[in-house]
Amino acid sequence: MGIDKATKAVLADLSQEHALTRGSDDISLVRSTYDRVFSAWTAGARGPTNETWRKVDVSGGTTDVLVIEPASGSVDGTVLFIHGGGWSLGSALCYAALCRDLASMAQMRVLVADFPQAPEVPYPAGLNVLRDVASWAYESFGSPVSLVGDSAGGTLCAVLAADEQVGQHVAAQVLLYPVMDLRLNTKYRSRKRFGSGKYFLSNDGILGASIWYCGDQVQPDDPKVSPVLAADFSGLPPTLVIVPEYDPLRDEGERYAALLKKAGVRSEVYLAKGTIHGCASFSGRIAEGRKSIQLTAQFLKSSGG
Repeated sequence: MGIDKATKAVLADLSQEHALTRGSDDISLVRSTYDRVFSAWTAGARGPTNETWRKVDVSGGTTDVLVIEPASGSVDGTVLFIHGGGWSLGSALCYAALCRDLASMAQMRVLVADFPQAPEVPYPAGLNVLRDVASWAYESFGSPVSLVGDSAGGTLCAVLAADEQVGQHVAAQVLLYPVMDLRLNTKYRSRKRFGSGKYFLSNDGILGASIWYCGDQVQPDDPKVSPVLAADFSGLPPTLVIVPEYDPLRDEGERYAALLKKAGVRSEVYLAKGTIHGCASFSGRIAEGRKSIQLTAQFLKSSGG
């Protein structure tokens, strides 16, 4: 199908957000624009939630974690949500609306953490902090933790799910349009078809963010930054990958899910038709974005998260 009407309207509005679509040398401007847009276009929660901020001890100090719980009924598990933004943008507060929606739909506790970002602090600082947060969540709430992440956050989820320290305590993972291959010479058809920038996310943006994130500490072909290149997928948790139809990252997300299935892991793919990268954050405007959050909640519940 073609781009749906609501997504066309979102693309038209995004085209006016020049700091996001054209870039800027002022990273603080790009970050503030990202936070404003990605928080404003998210749907409100289906039900009331309670939330508190917790300071968690992590590598190099502490980090702030927003803890969101449904206000009524039982809390049926814990989710660590890792936000996107190319490892350089986004914040816990920016994604609070999406996480409130997820918490109320899944009847689960949702944690969303701030973590160090590139280019100021490249790999592995952010990953190390999130590993500590995941361990803290398991120890604090006494049960396995499910992982949910969008875009670059999906990459981090997949790496943590395979991590020796925390992977054994991960109940399930949901990856929303994740970046699974950071190599500079990838040949995915979806990147060629949809990566010009016409559909918001561009190949130039993907590559620039990847270079910033890797810094000089890791090569892009290392599975710790490119999860699709791992040698063994057999021990991973049940996984749902959600990919928009017009997303340059579509093919690598589908490939990751196929590799898990081949290894005997429960693995599902949902194609969000007629829409673009970032759709879950635009759930207040794009129906497939809201459906993506609903499917995330359903999958977590069915996986015993």
